[in-house]
Amino acid sequence: MGRDRVYIGIDVGTGSARAGVFDAAGRMRGSATREIQLWRPQADFVEQSSEDIWRAVCAAVREAVAEAGVKPEQARGLGFDATCSLVALDGDDRPVTVSPTGRDEQNIIVWMDHRAIEQQARINAGGHEVLRYVGGGVSVEMQSPKLRWIKENLPQSWARTARFFDLPDFLTYRATGDDTRSLCSTVCKWTYLGHKGSGFGVQGSGGPLASARRGPSVDLRPPQGAAATAAFTTPSTTCKGAAEAGATESQPRAAVPHGWDETFFRQVGLGDLADEGFRRIGTRVRPMGEPVGNGLTERAARELGLRPGTPVGVSIIDAHAGGLGVIGASVEELDVDVPRGLNSAAPRPERAAISPEELERRIALIGGTSSCHMAVSREPRFIPGVWGPYYSAMVPGMWLTEGGQSATGALIDHVINSHARAAELQRQAAVSGQTVYELLNTRLAKLAELAEFPAALSRELHVLPYFHGNRSPRADATLRGMVSGLRLSDTVDDLALLYLATIQAIAYGTRHIIETLNRHGYAIDTILACGGGTKNPVFLREHADISGCTIVLPREPEAVLLGSAILGAVAAGDFGSLMEAMSALSEAGKVVRPTAGRVASYHAAKYAVFQRMYDDQMAYRMLVSR
Repeated sequence: MGRDRVYIGIDVGTGSARAGVFDAAGRMRGSATREIQLWRPQADFVEQSSEDIWRAVCAAVREAVAEAGVKPEQARGLGFDATCSLVALDGDDRPVTVSPTGRDEQNIIVWMDHRAIEQQARINAGGHEVLRYVGGGVSVEMQSPKLRWIKENLPQSWARTARFFDLPDFLTYRATGDDTRSLCSTVCKWTYLGHKGSGFGVQGSGGPLASARRGPSVDLRPPQGAAATAAFTTPSTTCKGAAEAGATESQPRAAVPHGWDETFFRQVGLGDLADEGFRRIGTRVRPMGEPVGNGLTERAARELGLRPGTPVGVSIIDAHAGGLGVIGASVEELDVDVPRGLNSAAPRPERAAISPEELERRIALIGGTSSCHMAVSREPRFIPGVWGPYYSAMVPGMWLTEGGQSATGALIDHVINSHARAAELQRQAAVSGQTVYELLNTRLAKLAELAEFPAALSRELHVLPYFHGNRSPRADATLRGMVSGLRLSDTVDDLALLYLATIQAIAYGTRHIIETLNRHGYAIDTILACGGGTKNPVFLREHADISGCTIVLPREPEAVLLGSAILGAVAAGDFGSLMEAMSALSEAGKVVRPTAGRVASYHAAKYAVFQRMYDDQMAYRMLVSR
């Protein structure tokens, strides 16, 4: 493979669009970031603009390519990842408002938007069989509650919208003009049953090394002409909830041989999508990394500064891209003679392909505004309160179990920025050229000189981190955060201790998720971590000590961007499968090991407090509801 070949990964997060250019060894040669706009028209509403995001993507790609010093023709392929946000476009691909403001520019409901809690509750009350594959109930962060909210509250927008996209699929559509949906997005966020979709069935799937470039299409385009026209005029009624779960919006047609379950959509009040043959939410679903259409269109290539026809891989959700970038790395060479702490100096032997058995001992932790915890298994594991099992949604041929925390980086920032000493700390950071996190870590290190060990500084301070609800394993968006142990003092040292207790609370949430997964058949003892939080040594130390797991960081810190670039590499045909590309382009780097003894005992006690705080919150609710 020529050294001059590069692959481009594009990542759209909650606050920015990023691009990275990677060589054939998986090393990043250039990167760039552009901020994207966010609107919060009212409490629990979070919105974005698809046009603003595309402009940011184009600017980031152009700058990254320039920084890498490569020519457009050297780009063999590109891949997109993004948050699982909902995009609405009309029949001319123009934005359609999803906002109470009525502004068409605001045509994206962001993943963290919680406006559809009522719709979520009604959907889950129906108890449909499909819900088994999303941990027993849809999350408010998934798309069916959001779709139902639009239909009920913005009927004109519902009628105008010709295509509802997950944001990653919008990006590949905008780049190629081809309306192919990702197996990752549709399975994880739209209740598509990947194991039943044509070409993706468990039997004959080829197992975990199956190529992303093989297999028949799930091409379910609806009839043309009068039948297609009639689809948008089919009358419907509202969802009636569990008591009327047997009622439907209209009589179901013959069963459709693919992964969309008509009966589910009719039960939850979205039967018109089924009547249309699912045209508005996707009639062609393909595995990640497969080439989309004919590659970049002339227009998109001009905007991105690349060649027309450059291969584009089927997209992936941002956290899952991070999973691709880390979970397949070989770590056996790190298991011998590596001292506690960070170490990347020793040369490593030849990397071996990872086995399915080894994958079941791992979890990928992707930290950012929120955190996702990705584990894969050879057989489906149904775990209440944990999303999945999702077939082939990250690693081909394996079932994905997805835990997560709705606010992690966002919670740490909230705790810091809402404190009385936030402005003072930010001024110190500006003067010193350090981040506020570095200043707080330095202050904690000084305070720890008088403590038995650093974690013990929070002995009397406890945090329940459910400030934005709990994604898993409690699966309750109505839960709230709690702090116990505050004093009548608001110094920078007090902020440092609250910051530490918040990081620990997030790590206790990770421990809760891992324990839940291990009780249902996993044997997780290793965390492969990437994302913003993994740049913070306090975050890493507390997660290792609290979870009891070894934490392995990727050689390439920008593992999410690398995961997207891997999709482009597979789409270009330079690798036969995602697993092959993952093994070739990703590599383990630094390691953090847990501390035993007194530190482990201390965290066991604090973890019991963490669990008790939830029980107390439930007791408080019971008391005030009498």
